[in-house]
Amino acid sequence: MNRKKSICLYLLLLIVIFIPLQQVNAASSLKIKYDGKMCYYSDKQLKATLDGSTINISKTPGILINGYAMLPYIDVFKKALGASCKYDAGKGTITIKQYNTTIILNIGSRTAYINGKKVLAPVASKKVYYYKTKITRVLVPSRFVAEALGYSYTWNSKTATVQIASPYQIYYDGQWRLYEGSKGTVVFDGESIDVSDMPVIILNSTALVPAKKVFSNSSLNLSYKNNTTANIITISNETTTIQYELGSLTAYVNDIPYTLTEAPKKVKDNVTKKSYVMVPAKFTAQSLGYTYLWDTTDKTCEITSQQEIPEAETAVWQWKSDSTELTDSSVYSNLLLSMTLSRENSQEVFTLEGINPIQANFNFNQDTNSISLSIVNLDNSFEAIDTVMDQSVCIKKLVVSKCENGSTKVSIELLSGTDYYISASGNAYTLNFSNSSASAVSTLELAKPENMDFNLITDEDQYYDKRFLIKIPGNQVAFYQEHEIINTSPQINNISYEYNVEDNVTNIIFATNSVQGYRLKNNTDSFLLEVAEPKYIYNNIVVFDPGHGGDDPGAIQNGYYESNLNFAILYTYLEQYMNLDESNVKAYWTRREESEFLSLSERAAFAEQVDADLFISLHMNAASSSTASGTEIYYSTLNNTTNSFGVTSKLLADYLIETLPNNLGLKSRGVKTANYVVVKSNSVPAVLIELGFMTNSGDLSKLTDSSFQDTVALELYQEINSFFELYPTNR
Repeated sequence: MNRKKSICLYLLLLIVIFIPLQQVNAASSLKIKYDGKMCYYSDKQLKATLDGSTINISKTPGILINGYAMLPYIDVFKKALGASCKYDAGKGTITIKQYNTTIILNIGSRTAYINGKKVLAPVASKKVYYYKTKITRVLVPSRFVAEALGYSYTWNSKTATVQIASPYQIYYDGQWRLYEGSKGTVVFDGESIDVSDMPVIILNSTALVPAKKVFSNSSLNLSYKNNTTANIITISNETTTIQYELGSLTAYVNDIPYTLTEAPKKVKDNVTKKSYVMVPAKFTAQSLGYTYLWDTTDKTCEITSQQEIPEAETAVWQWKSDSTELTDSSVYSNLLLSMTLSRENSQEVFTLEGINPIQANFNFNQDTNSISLSIVNLDNSFEAIDTVMDQSVCIKKLVVSKCENGSTKVSIELLSGTDYYISASGNAYTLNFSNSSASAVSTLELAKPENMDFNLITDEDQYYDKRFLIKIPGNQVAFYQEHEIINTSPQINNISYEYNVEDNVTNIIFATNSVQGYRLKNNTDSFLLEVAEPKYIYNNIVVFDPGHGGDDPGAIQNGYYESNLNFAILYTYLEQYMNLDESNVKAYWTRREESEFLSLSERAAFAEQVDADLFISLHMNAASSSTASGTEIYYSTLNNTTNSFGVTSKLLADYLIETLPNNLGLKSRGVKTANYVVVKSNSVPAVLIELGFMTNSGDLSKLTDSSFQDTVALELYQEINSFFELYPTNR
């Protein structure tokens, strides 16, 4: 009996002890409900700050889901950041707008849209009910939304705090705007001009500088006047007077009107809170007789008083009218005599000349990067003009046509990087073009052997030896020794010729100081070879890295070496696809032979040497357990900043894991982080793909099958080309 009492007392004591423990655990956790289930959330309860000030989410703290910080959008992004937010209960979407960005998130789905482009959020948004405060909030992936809106984002793991910092904003034309462009400096004759209070900004491809700070600087010896009542800015020297009106696209140089690409304006930023009158740097400097250069690397407006020695003007394209007189002056007011595109130095001028001053309605379409001119009452009957301007460094295509209403339409599609301004003098209407990329491109002229078919010419990029070959059919060595190629490129250190008897081609070998991009164009009596750093030649550039190699075989299983499998897929099979004419990607490889070996740091550094946009390394996995299988993709949090066209390493990894394993019949093990050297120490978005497990019999049978290897290569080719369609570099 005493023993039974003792047992009962012992059990009662355990119950008394256990109940408070349960209550303590429940009290220290957060009772919430999402995805239709109640749970006690016991991980970190998140806080948030904006520019160092606390955002009040104490009643609805953020939570971690799959390692991602989720915050209530209404408290953080609507109330604290001031974004426009709309919740559509019927569609289950949240729309967040700020500055020039619109984000649409789907509750319960990772599918999201940024400015209409479909992307994958790292985790789905969730509707969460907080039992303690009886409040329901929609929680969104905070880093994904903040960075898409242009904010800087830091995760403080010690304090479980999301730290958000406001982006650089400028105020002009009556509203605050997010500014993500270059913030430049100004140099005159090699000496810096202090523009620290208001940097150079780029609007509509035009560098605007603080007028007074730059052009009233004593070293330029100019007169600067600001009529604040009339909003008129006057800048002059002994021979030239420029007059600007704030907000107007028309400027006057010695009383002659010119059309600007961007109007002068008063601008204030959110850092100094000071307002400055900003004027177009290039137009102002060149109108006053100075030489102007925008240094894209240092983000510097370089103004110099030294005058360049002009080259002879070269006609690139010309059209002339057969008639010089009006057929009926009562109906028509003008006749177009000629259209001419000419080049002087790195600038091009497109001139339309009439028998009277030309009145044209001007329009610039940013989406198509094209200019259109509508000219009425022209007495011209001509065949429609539709021509690709192969010889131009500024214009891609020119179309001239008659419209139904009798007007003449001139459409000019510009090449990327082209800047322009309009001028009119007498009966001439002129578009002045310059291209920052073109100044970095050297053009060499190659004589054309008689009856040579351009389509039979091939090339070979031997970037690994810092040279490239242009291959001309037949033995043309004597021809090119007689018609010497003049080297106009500072990056080419030698040009030589050799006849390959076996292939019956003449190799013209261009040896370079560093890896160069190139493209060959067909001209009437010659070939034009353009040479420059790869980023000025190719729109999309990727480095592919077949892992291991040389004395490093990687994983070994059943006599198969990982290094050989990586090489077979990523070089042997992938190269044939990347070299297709329809490919929009320029590919470079860290190794081109199975026996070749590069250190990890050399592989990572190679991306910068070739101006790469992305870096993809391929490996095969191994584990102690033979049941482990599938694909996993790694990126480094230490190399995950957003690049110039909105891509991060994580975004690339998420994109590839979404379709690659499924299309290959492999298990998806998701995206993971690790500080592997090739992804951590890279200069571009970089991922490392562990395609499958060599220690798993099912995976190994696929990885070693040549047909499957070819399928993987084709899938990668398609995925990378599609990726650049979704995220264009805009070069």
